[in-house]
Amino acid sequence: MEKAGLITVACLLVTACVRGPLDPVCPAVAADDLRVSEVRGGQTDLDTWGQWIELFNPTAMPIEAGGLLIRLRNQTRNGCSKPSASCDCSCNIETDESCQGFCQCVVDTDCGTSEFCQGEPGACHDFGEVTLLDSSLVVEPGGYLVAGRFPNDERPDHVDYGWETQFGSSLYDNALVELWACDGQGNDVKVHEGTWVDLPSAGTWSFDGTQWCVDDRDPAYTGDLVHGLPGTPGEANPPCN
Repeated sequence: MEKAGLITVACLLVTACVRGPLDPVCPAVAADDLRVSEVRGGQTDLDTWGQWIELFNPTAMPIEAGGLLIRLRNQTRNGCSKPSASCDCSCNIETDESCQGFCQCVVDTDCGTSEFCQGEPGACHDFGEVTLLDSSLVVEPGGYLVAGRFPNDERPDHVDYGWETQFGSSLYDNALVELWACDGQGNDVKVHEGTWVDLPSAGTWSFDGTQWCVDDRDPAYTGDLVHGLPGTPGEANPPCN
């Protein structure tokens, strides 16, 4: 009986959620009900604000965000797969040492008669995933949630969830970002997709409701021992010029 119970629990753990712990489960969020509204990457100068991704709820209803998946794909090709003279553009991340790690391969199969592939050669993209493993996370109507590169139990006041243990590298300078949730029926739903190019090393990449721009304003000194250009984590972004 005890052995059967252990097997049942193991099966539930394997099948119930492909994204990690059972709690929280994948939230039911409709497409476009959450959006990326501001991003802060690695900074050139002394910085205490850290790296983070801000999500915005444009709806009139609160959204439970526990279990939401943030997927990042590096759009700067690292070229770990080289086209060969035989036009073999494949990249095997299990056998090719240069492709080890978080690597997704893009293969161009449109090969011509020349010694190299025509068009874009096969290349690898780094990618990472962050799951908001906190069932208490709720984004209020018109409100924001900030997920930052900090240990979750040591995050500063401007960060609602820390993802450093899941994705320890700096945010990519050029990235495709996707938000994934569920439809309430157990099916995955892509809630949002966006890109950024040349993430600023001073300030943030900020969306003002109509367009994206760099927010590199120098904040007024408040007496706090902080360094860097913070942007507006958890707040409305200023208009772009």
